[in-house]
Amino acid sequence: MKGSIRKRGASSWELTIDLAYDAQGRRQRKFVTVRGTKRQGNAKLREFLAEHDKGKPLETSNRMVRQFIARWLQEYVAVQVKASTATHYEQTMRSHILPALGEIPLAKLQPQDTSAMLGAARQKGLADSTVRLVYIINEALNCAVKWGILYRNPATLLDPPRVPRHSIKAMDLEQARAFLAATKGSPYEALFHFIAYTGCRRGEALALRWQDIDMQNGLISFVQNVYRVGRRGLIVQPVKTNASAASLDMDEELASLLRAHRIQQLEHRLRVGDAYDDHDLVFSNDLGGYRDPPSVSQAFARFARRAGVEGFTLHGLRHFRAAVLIKAGLHPKIIQERLRHDNIGITLDIYGHLMPGLQKEAAKAFTAIMREAGVVHSGTS
Repeated sequence: MKGSIRKRGASSWELTIDLAYDAQGRRQRKFVTVRGTKRQGNAKLREFLAEHDKGKPLETSNRMVRQFIARWLQEYVAVQVKASTATHYEQTMRSHILPALGEIPLAKLQPQDTSAMLGAARQKGLADSTVRLVYIINEALNCAVKWGILYRNPATLLDPPRVPRHSIKAMDLEQARAFLAATKGSPYEALFHFIAYTGCRRGEALALRWQDIDMQNGLISFVQNVYRVGRRGLIVQPVKTNASAASLDMDEELASLLRAHRIQQLEHRLRVGDAYDDHDLVFSNDLGGYRDPPSVSQAFARFARRAGVEGFTLHGLRHFRAAVLIKAGLHPKIIQERLRHDNIGITLDIYGHLMPGLQKEAAKAFTAIMREAGVVHSGTS
């Protein structure tokens, strides 16, 4: 850490201490004014630098936790995470964290304060998955350490509760057939068939443009996502990862579906006329704009009830595709690539319970290889 000193008045000096960079890449500094001679000012500067090197905070103001959180949400969260996540962070802060910690001076925040906050959340009867969201404070306080405001994070000693992973619920082939049949002739028919065939996410399908589809080479690129964020309305952003943006090969059945849908869309556009505002969307609303994601999920629920396959969500169509690929015996790596997960661990973590035969087949294959090589235990026949 570096620092500097400059004269402010007849017997006053301004100490400048360089801290870390913020989320926008701007250098953060701490300014302290001291009185005395220049020698005394330099001594005070060395003292500050030494204390910081030992892990002591440079926070000398009475800044409250709520004031720091407001800055963190504005300067870090709004820049680093997508809008829906930022809204979720804000809601969690407002509901669970600020009522417990907001009026505590940031420099005086102690581990027992964060522990008490967690206890209060549990007493409210919050589910473990909700309680874990309280640990957003951990991320915020890590940022305070990075910015040189705190010398240690008082929330790091807390252990988040274990949240059991629930097995995913996927339609079987008969249920999917009944559901898709129920959508026949509706404005959602092509959309729900497309999601079932590709396993894409809701927002990816609703943000897909015709320019993202290469019919000649049979490729689909999911490059953006649309979702609703409270009062902010619909937000369109690039997909989160390179894996999500990977191109997906489509077969002739899917290509035929898209060609037929394109013709219907163009015919509808002619009927609407000038009222149609073309955004190049594959699955647009009646006037060419983005469909509202929650309303699409509501439509899914209506068709599911009509088909007698209640208990599934729209995301269940993605699970359905994964289950079909697993049943077909495809290698998990191929399934990962088709679902566009970041890594195969995510695929196995979510769908591993649908692959009970893999362990048995692996054991049989290993034994066959060992026998072929003549490596057989004396007790085996």
